[in-house]
Amino acid sequence: MKVLSAIDYNQRLRVSIQSSGRLSITSETVRCLGLAEGSKILFGQDDNDPKLLYFIIPADNERIDAFEVKSSSGNYYIQTRAMFDALGISYNDQKNVKIFDLIRSEEVDAEAQGKAYLMKDREVPDDVEER
Repeated sequence: MKVLSAIDYNQRLRVSIQSSGRLSITSETVRCLGLAEGSKILFGQDDNDPKLLYFIIPADNERIDAFEVKSSSGNYYIQTRAMFDALGISYNDQKNVKIFDLIRSEEVDAEAQGKAYLMKDREVPDDVEER
């Protein structure tokens, strides 16, 4: 039997793309995923649907091909501008903030070589700001 913990279901894991192209990580996401400045992150793209992206915490935190989590004034982010440009993901529209909910995706962990989270695109209306 697997015991289901309320802690696992009360998390609001999310990231958002800033107008600079940086991927901003909420403080709750940093805490829940055990991230810190210097942590490594990989991104995966689904073979069958290239619009589906994965946020991956690699099993090997020393990977040289991973993105590094950076911190400034208590805010955590990843320099992802070049990646989003290459993928054709728009991020500099001030009216439409690009927010992703992170959903645990254990079924792709082995292929991802780490803990994978589906980056589910959240549609935010033009007149609503993220809280």
